[in-house]
Amino acid sequence: MVRADVWTEGRIRSLALAGALAVAAATPAASAQTADEALRRDLVAQAESAREAGDHARALDLATRAAQLRTTPSLGLMIAQEHEQLGHIADALDHARRCASDASRDGSLRNRARITRNCRELAAALATQVARVTVRVPPADDGASVRIGTQSIPPAGWGVPIPVDPGDVTVRASHSDGRTFEQTIRVASGGSITIDVALAMRAPTTADVAPTTTTDAPSPVPSTHIEAPRVTTTVSGPGAGPWVVVGAGAASLIVAGVLWSMRGSAIADRDAACDARGCDPSSIDSNETARSFTLGTNLAMGLGAAAIAGGLTWFFVARSGRGEARALRPSAWVHPGSAGLSFGGAL
Repeated sequence: MVRADVWTEGRIRSLALAGALAVAAATPAASAQTADEALRRDLVAQAESAREAGDHARALDLATRAAQLRTTPSLGLMIAQEHEQLGHIADALDHARRCASDASRDGSLRNRARITRNCRELAAALATQVARVTVRVPPADDGASVRIGTQSIPPAGWGVPIPVDPGDVTVRASHSDGRTFEQTIRVASGGSITIDVALAMRAPTTADVAPTTTTDAPSPVPSTHIEAPRVTTTVSGPGAGPWVVVGAGAASLIVAGVLWSMRGSAIADRDAACDARGCDPSSIDSNETARSFTLGTNLAMGLGAAAIAGGLTWFFVARSGRGEARALRPSAWVHPGSAGLSFGGAL
C-alpha cells in the first residue's frame, strides 16, 4: 500500500508538471492572439470612422489591414462597399461574392441572414455595372502569357468573360520566342468585348541594327577636281527699324511743341507779375520756368530732327545696298604622284 501511494503521488506530480509546462507554452501564443485581435478591432474602428468622414481610400486600406489579421463576412462586406465607392467595380464584385459565400457557410455568424442578404444584393447590383473582356488566344500560342491591365490571366481564363472596371482597358500578351501583342480598348459599364490575340515580332529599330564595317583595301585615288559649292547671300531690306527711329523723332518733335507752349504760359505769368511799380517776387520763378522750358524745347527739337534724319538715311542706304552678294568660289585639285598627293587650287 505504501508503494502504491508513492507511485500515485509521483504520477500526480508528473501530470501537474506537464500541465504547467503546457500552460507556459500556450501563454505566449494566446498573448499574441489577444494582441492581434485588439489591433484588428482598432483597425476596424478606424476604418468605420474614415468611412463616415468620406475618406474611402483610407477606410479601404484600414479594413484590408484588419482582414489580414482575421477576416469575417461583415468585414468583407465593408471592403466590397469601399471598393465600390472608389470605382473599383471588379474588386467590389469579387469581395461581395466572397462575403456572400462565407456568410452562407458560417453557421455561428451573428446576423447571418442579414449579412448574407446584403452581400448577395450588392453582388447582384455590381454584376450589372462591371465590364467584361474576353481574350481569345490561338491554340498554337498556348504558351503565351496574357494580362488584362495589371491582372494576369491564366489559360483557364482564356475565351471566357473576365470582369474589369469600365473605361480604357489594355490587353497585353507575350511569348517566349519574342512575339508580343498589345491593344487598348474602351468598355462601357455593363458592356462586353472580345479581343483576338495576334502575336507578332516587334519591328527592328535603328538601335537594333549593328553597324557594319569593311576591311577592303583602298582603291587608287584618281585626279580629282574639287569645287566648293557656290554660296550666295541675299541681302534683305532694312525692315521696320528705320521707321521706328523716324517715329521716335516725330514723337520728340511733338514733345518740343508741348514744351514751347508751356514756355509761353510761363512767360505770360512772368509778365503778369510785373507793372509800372515793379515786379512781384513770383515773376522770378516764372522766368526760371520759362528758361527751363526753352532749354527742353531746344533739346527735344534737336533729338527729333536727328532721329528723323538718321532713320531716313538708314532706309535709303539699306535700300540701295539690296541685292545678291556672291561669295568667292574657291577650287582645289588633288593629283596622285610618286611622292604622295599634290594639291593645287585657285580662288
